[in-house]
Amino acid sequence: MKVLIADAVDQRVETLFTQAGIQCDYKAGIKKDELLLIIGNYDGLVVRSSTQVTTEVIEKASKLRIVGRAGAGVDNIDVKACTKKGILVMNTPGGNTISTAEHTCALLLSVARWTPTSFVDIKAGKWERKKWTGTELDSKVLGIVGLGKIGKEVAKRMQAFNMKTVGYDPFLSKEAANEVGIELMSVEEIFKKSDFITFHTPLSAETKYLFNTNSLALVKKGVKIVNCARGGIVQEQAILEGLQTGVVGGYAADVTEVEPPTFQEAILKEERVIITPHLGASTEEAQEKVAIQIAEQMIDAFKEKDVKGAVNGVALQFAFDPESKPFVELAENLGLILGQLEKSSFNKIELTYGGKGPNKYAEILLNSALKGIFNNKTNEPVNYINARYFAEEQGVNFSESKQQLAVRGYTNSLTIKVEFGSGKSSSVVGSVFNDTEGRLVQLNDYDMEIKFDGDFLLYENEDRPGMLAQVGGILAENQVNIGSLVLGRKKETKKALTVLTVDSGLSQDILAKINLVKGVISSTYIRMN
Repeated sequence: MKVLIADAVDQRVETLFTQAGIQCDYKAGIKKDELLLIIGNYDGLVVRSSTQVTTEVIEKASKLRIVGRAGAGVDNIDVKACTKKGILVMNTPGGNTISTAEHTCALLLSVARWTPTSFVDIKAGKWERKKWTGTELDSKVLGIVGLGKIGKEVAKRMQAFNMKTVGYDPFLSKEAANEVGIELMSVEEIFKKSDFITFHTPLSAETKYLFNTNSLALVKKGVKIVNCARGGIVQEQAILEGLQTGVVGGYAADVTEVEPPTFQEAILKEERVIITPHLGASTEEAQEKVAIQIAEQMIDAFKEKDVKGAVNGVALQFAFDPESKPFVELAENLGLILGQLEKSSFNKIELTYGGKGPNKYAEILLNSALKGIFNNKTNEPVNYINARYFAEEQGVNFSESKQQLAVRGYTNSLTIKVEFGSGKSSSVVGSVFNDTEGRLVQLNDYDMEIKFDGDFLLYENEDRPGMLAQVGGILAENQVNIGSLVLGRKKETKKALTVLTVDSGLSQDILAKINLVKGVISSTYIRMN
């Protein structure tokens, strides 16, 4: 058995593999052409963020069984291609938690007291005490957007400075937040009440420019902002405008919208901006921790002891099995829909299995549904293996029950009911047709049959003529093509739910226009890809 180390990691990793009887070649910084030539000789591959494990690499990896990422993100690994080929992908999501949390705290202190910027003046021969008057952290409000492991660790440390910590996370329950001394509130409320704001969310379509020029009208004058998550969560143009008007008192970040920057960016020329070169995980301890952790995980997997840290482990067992795959996909698709119906947290999730298939695969179906529900809502990868643990960590209660017969006369059914932190609740019912194709057959009280063959626009409206024409007109004006249409009706309430499959994404502006149509009660864009 043979492992290739393609990026620079702590060299004790070699010793661990060798002691386990696994041959190890250390080729940090290997070029793509050489990697393509030799990858076919290896059973394991260890990378950090530099080496790109693309489809091309995977196709050449005839013997590869495991790709290990010494760190959390797997953006540089084609996980889907690995899964299809039966290659296990592993990561170490908790290895740099403390390192990134401490760096966030360092930037909070820096932007409060201007330590790095005032030192630049000192080196230039300037002594300007009044120019760099700082702000005490004592009794100030720290808003934390994103309360995963890193966000919670930041809160814990800044509470020691007697800061009041408030936060937002779409999946953390109020009770779980209270346990760590954080008051939950909306992002808008955080913007209004915070003296300091720090971001710890993944970068997605929902979080792109989460802080933008419109946010400037909400925040306290002089607010100081920190971003150690991903470039693009904070709009740099908004920071520039805020600094010029005095609305923003300072900005500190470990990330930029373009990395590495061109160094011509206007944000880098501002005195009250502190930027570090993505150093969140760059401590000796963190790099040592994630390197040793990935080696130990890979050794356990090679010896078939454990698959801790696997991103796609259960997928190898279930997702491509002809019998279980349709049920696994159905559960995840139903979860994807529920996860986008409300932005608030989840208090309770209930799954009910009906019929032979769902009962047989119940163990994986809960994980699959949770994976869909929490999809792309956290910095921490949520997969088939860690989905239950993640839900428990967020304070979400979940339960399962089995029924011999499926609902409404189907041969099989999967029902998921959720109770949101807002007090609202929703439910979906799905079924697998002909043992191959999953469909949504009920959304709340609306009966309908919907194939999962694209993104959806859901809108509830008054059941009267002309509604579809008006909404369709808005979509046409914005060059959005409709793939299919399904309609559910409630005659007793004179309401209808229209589900349109759309060929392209819908912006918030398009949804806003739809919501302004007289008779439209609400609209939601559901991303299924």
